[in-house]
Amino acid sequence: MSNTTIGLGPFLEALEQRLNEHSASQLCEILLDHATWLPAGDRLGFLALFDPAPHTPDRSASGSAGAGDTALLAEVESFVEAIDEGFYVESFGYDPEYRDHRAFGDESWTDALDHLLQRAGRSLLAGDAATARTAYRQLFDAMQAEHEGGGFPGAGTPEDLISTDVDEAKHRYLRAVWESEPPEARAAAVLAAVEDTEHLGGTPSLAALEATRRQPLPDLDATLPDLLVRLAAVPAGYGFGTQARRLLVEATERSGGLDGLGELARTPSDQQADAYRDWVDALVRAHRLDDARQAAGEALDRLKPAGRTIAAIAERAGLLAAASSDDAAVLAAGQTAWRADPTRERLLALVEAATTVGALDEVLSGEAERIEAGWTDDAPIVRRPDMAAGLLLLTGRVEDAIRLADNTEELGWNGGCSPAPVVVPFLLLAASDASRDDRWNDSLLFQLLDEANTTGWRFDSVPPDGGLDLLRTALADQKRQGEARRGTAPGRHLLLSALLTDRFEHHLPTAPERHRWLETGRRLIDGSINEVVVGQRRAAYARVAHFAAACAEAIQLANGARDASSYLDDLHARYPRHTLFRRELRSIAAESPILR
Repeated sequence: MSNTTIGLGPFLEALEQRLNEHSASQLCEILLDHATWLPAGDRLGFLALFDPAPHTPDRSASGSAGAGDTALLAEVESFVEAIDEGFYVESFGYDPEYRDHRAFGDESWTDALDHLLQRAGRSLLAGDAATARTAYRQLFDAMQAEHEGGGFPGAGTPEDLISTDVDEAKHRYLRAVWESEPPEARAAAVLAAVEDTEHLGGTPSLAALEATRRQPLPDLDATLPDLLVRLAAVPAGYGFGTQARRLLVEATERSGGLDGLGELARTPSDQQADAYRDWVDALVRAHRLDDARQAAGEALDRLKPAGRTIAAIAERAGLLAAASSDDAAVLAAGQTAWRADPTRERLLALVEAATTVGALDEVLSGEAERIEAGWTDDAPIVRRPDMAAGLLLLTGRVEDAIRLADNTEELGWNGGCSPAPVVVPFLLLAASDASRDDRWNDSLLFQLLDEANTTGWRFDSVPPDGGLDLLRTALADQKRQGEARRGTAPGRHLLLSALLTDRFEHHLPTAPERHRWLETGRRLIDGSINEVVVGQRRAAYARVAHFAAACAEAIQLANGARDASSYLDDLHARYPRHTLFRRELRSIAAESPILR
């Protein structure tokens, strides 16, 4: 269930509690005030709530849409048949606003589907789990099926277009399966239903399944052992594999508590890192931060230091160590996170942790040596040559960074992970001493270097880590209570561009190095320009024109205006038939405060 909704069971419990807290006259006043603001179309329905009618144990009125809704399955079957046969479809075609092909036609099917899903839910609440299960299954199957010649007209999936909360409907379906199966077959049936609906709604949970009604899940304790065995047997993977993993953690905690999660974490499997992370997060939720730190340390000692999950555990260990002002442990955790899954933020966090203990050069040099010694196909750093180049530059290994850029085919100027967006602006900066010029902050070269702060953004855009956010909140609460002196997230105020500039200013290159680096930067930029312009990738003309103008700025600062003008003239002469590129180059060069 989403964080913005509440299950029916908890809702009814909370409502009943509030009703019991008010007198009859107070309730009358509340209802009259609420009714005053009802839309005109809702008034008769609101009055009907007070008409005499029998109620089920769930306090839902019975009737044609409740227990004994014998017409429901026939109407569901008729609706599904109409969808299959294209009853609502008039044509198929491309929708420019939707940016995809879709069916066009009568979209009144949304009302029909909403109504049938509502009736299926009422059947469950009225005690007819078998009918609800069949109705939900057939409707969900139709929503997920490929309908040749038929289907659901509209710009989106059926889930997108209907008003029903599909997440809640999915949990009601799973509850119907649970209640309509005998205990010995229940775990297998529920798990099969979870797999069948893996692409509908969100990730299922026992808590949300239980919240669909006021009564607890029948025979939960008796079902859990079989459910745990079956969940543990589901292989890792996306979709159903991920959902089964979340259910396994929840079921384990219900069955064995936090100790059970610890046993699960220590059990070797292809998802052991996930189990350790979940154990750490559960300990944090229980406010057992010392135990959480110990569990995180155990995971890092036992498991291979590779992968996003290990990096996430290391980040937890680092935050917990920071809360205790254990700078050495913060640094160790930062190294593990960086080695396991290199990202820009983790590189910056490593720089900050190493600076705090006064060992920046030593730490970065050690990491650079690890890169050079461990550059194999399965090394995590291989996936992030842009970050490898950044680290090499920060340690003064410029020639190694250049070789890395030369050996990487991808241009990487569009969110990829090529070293070029990091290496090239550094070379031009170091060769021209541009950062000491009064016009530096307004220059095109400054803009180019600034893009080192976003290189590889597609790879750094990982899903939000709720466990890490939970830990930050817990540490902030602890800090407010005076129990900790630190605990802030490291690396958030640093910029890679600033670190590269600082590196250059504290380690000035020799004249031969400046000359060689300027020529190398020019060569790499010319290669990018040639690939884009000769390939007539017009959408990238402005992009490579910016590279060229920034390079011209560096040439002018290093060698004078004549050489810069000659460089730009040479580019114009090299591409005489590519008018659009030459126009972009003139326009962008005119914006430079250095080339004016």
